[in-house]
Amino acid sequence: MSGAIPKSGYFGPMLRAGLLWTFISIACLVRGQQTIAPAGGESTGIGGTASWTVGQVDHEATLTPGGSVQRGVQQPYEWLVTSAPDAQEPIVNVWPNPTEDAVQISWWAPLPALARYTLYTAAGAVVQQGAVAGTTLTVPLAAQASGTYVLLITAQGDLYNRIILQKR
Repeated sequence: MSGAIPKSGYFGPMLRAGLLWTFISIACLVRGQQTIAPAGGESTGIGGTASWTVGQVDHEATLTPGGSVQRGVQQPYEWLVTSAPDAQEPIVNVWPNPTEDAVQISWWAPLPALARYTLYTAAGAVVQQGAVAGTTLTVPLAAQASGTYVLLITAQGDLYNRIILQKR
């Protein structure tokens, strides 16, 4: 029985531990799931060489004082606008709501030039339109049928307020 692995005795447990250690070491050295890339290549230029892949599912990042490199999943390049006009929606008071006659609407600050209002039925039909100037608006509802209405106030082409009105 020369060359056979002993099943008991001093060398059995030691041999099994050695085989286990060897297997774990190899598993750590060899990366488990390598990426299978559908397309890729290598580019060489004056500044150096770069390898690239398309459709890679792994990701790795390296950060150094000189810069950073993102390897792996494609990194999108996007423009993000981080500033906007400091437009604040005014605080709006609406009374009486519900009403039988007319609704008064007021703001703390005047609306921009060319402000307009449009009154819609719940079904979306336009029933009234007009200009808005200053800090108050009176919307007559006496001629309208009872129901729910949506008042949209626009200024310079942008929606400024959306108000739900009730006519008794």
